[in-house]
Amino acid sequence: MMPAKFSEPQIQFKLSSSSQADAKNRTPTYHRIPSVGTAFWLSACETPNRDLLKLLRSWILILVLSGTLILQAQSPLVSTITVIGEAITFQRANTTQEYSLSVNAIAPFGIGDTVRTGSNGRILIELSADASILLLPDSTFTIDDFRLDEDGITQFSGELQGIALHQLEQEELTYQLTAGDVSLTVSAPANFGAWNSDTNFDTITVETGEVTVTDGETDYTLLARDGISPQLDQDIIALDDLLHPVQISRQTALCDGVVSTNGGLGLRLRAGAALDYSVANILQDGDPVQIIGTTDNGLWYRIPSVTSYGWIFSNLIEATCEDLPTFEDLYRETPARINNVTELELDFLLPYYGSPEDNIGFYR
Repeated sequence: MMPAKFSEPQIQFKLSSSSQADAKNRTPTYHRIPSVGTAFWLSACETPNRDLLKLLRSWILILVLSGTLILQAQSPLVSTITVIGEAITFQRANTTQEYSLSVNAIAPFGIGDTVRTGSNGRILIELSADASILLLPDSTFTIDDFRLDEDGITQFSGELQGIALHQLEQEELTYQLTAGDVSLTVSAPANFGAWNSDTNFDTITVETGEVTVTDGETDYTLLARDGISPQLDQDIIALDDLLHPVQISRQTALCDGVVSTNGGLGLRLRAGAALDYSVANILQDGDPVQIIGTTDNGLWYRIPSVTSYGWIFSNLIEATCEDLPTFEDLYRETPARINNVTELELDFLLPYYGSPEDNIGFYR
């Protein structure tokens, strides 16, 4: 951030009445007093008292330094965005026009600005050298506030619609993110992910550090490898696998079952509740499954799989399930996916989505 600039004011001092007459025929001398960010000039017909000059210099230094700190504390900060995946639109504060940004484009990103990613769009938001956010496809991010407070602490607040993975290693940073009635706050280094597909946060998971989640009534403190789904369950879940919302669904499934094909061919897990949907995975006879939903006609079960959901024939599952959430017949999943992942992104993605070799449904 550029330092505040000051002009050099001309401060005129009058001599006492007793010395004004003696000073009429004298040539004025000028005294330059250096200070922080500026300098002051004193003009007089004779040199001021040395003690007075020292006192005046100290007073001016205090005023200028205080003014500089106040201006810095009130000055907004600006982050930068780097486009990684295509289909990005950018909207400046207090405007309605959106601009398209191409891959590898870099742009300033400040208070009131909004950025949106398309079906394969990804953006790196850099708040500082030690604080970055990876915004995944079909997401929107807006900066509400970003500035230094009077104690030199960076204050940031924003709004999310979609998916954002965070690496916040900056020490003096207070970070707040809001989605509907739910907000999260980080006041110390932390790495975490946030998912929001509707109004409030769907899920928040923490890789390292500590994150406080507030729903307007209660505060929840999440530590490393904790997760919570504010809209589904108020309990904090200790995750034993990937830090992804699907894994919370798996660990809190309402019903357990077992694949039963009588030793036959594998059971196809499909991307929707119909035979013409693509195959997402193949389950073997005897594999355990966690059932979290069914279609209205009861012919298909919904189960979690890595970082997405799939559908299998219910009559090939041994299970006794009651009061399962129901979905319309022929329901189709729309999981997040990315093409041409970069090494920079993998550093963010691995704790939440695993490796490309282990999650071919996400990495394309």
